Amino acid sequence: FFFNDPATTEIYTEQIVGSVRCVQETDPGTNNQYHINTRSELAIRYNDKAVLESYHSALAFQILQEENYNILAKFSREEHNKMRERIVSMVLATDMSTHFSEVGKLKTKLAAKDFDPKGKDKNSSMDLIVHASDISNPIKPWNICFEWAERVLIEFFAQGDEERSLGIPINQLGDRYTLNPSKSQIGFIKVIIEDTFLSLHRFLPNIKEAIENLDSNKEKWVEKVEEYEQQLKDLNEKKKLEDEEAEKNQQKL
Repeated sequence: FFFNDPATTEIYTEQIVGSVRCVQETDPGTNNQYHINTRSELAIRYNDKAVLESYHSALAFQILQEENYNILAKFSREEHNKMRERIVSMVLATDMSTHFSEVGKLKTKLAAKDFDPKGKDKNSSMDLIVHASDISNPIKPWNICFEWAERVLIEFFAQGDEERSLGIPINQLGDRYTLNPSKSQIGFIKVIIEDTFLSLHRFLPNIKEAIENLDSNKEKWVEKVEEYEQQLKDLNEKKKLEDEEAEKNQQKL
């Protein structure tokens, strides 16, 4: 879509793919707020601002300094600088703290008569596409969507358990005793995903199938609400019994 000049096709492709790989390959499995709340080395290094996104891009370019991994070695200085500028920008765009402001900016641009995603608005459009890709699980076919939602929950709950043990605030998606995954996914779709992908669809008509998947997946999550409610009830009853048993044992000491 962006590659109206065949001569630039390869470099723009590399920018987008490189940005996505930066995020995927260096994710430690905890979110920015966890690092801020625990005053981790990364949070201190990046001053609590886009902690993981800054880490992703910095580490990627640190690796690229090594001769065996420098895939940009044959680029001219100008091409290298442009590649670095765009990759850093796209990786930082995956920071969820800027989601609403960035989607809002895109919607404002979309409303303008001179919106040009192949020209003056190319960079901001690419930034949002990478961000959308980062949160795109709800627009995938149901079997993939469901499997990866379950996998992500394992990561969220592991962080929540760690936060509970440390006595710091538990992230809103990380409390296994209160979160209904279906309700969480439905809310995520309604508040975050729908607006993002419907906006992209206005200049990326080929994502129509993704929009259809989104509607279908939302319906399937609705169907699973009661199932997860029962799981929550059973889990909390089990926890209550375990807590009571632990209290009795403590009293015996």
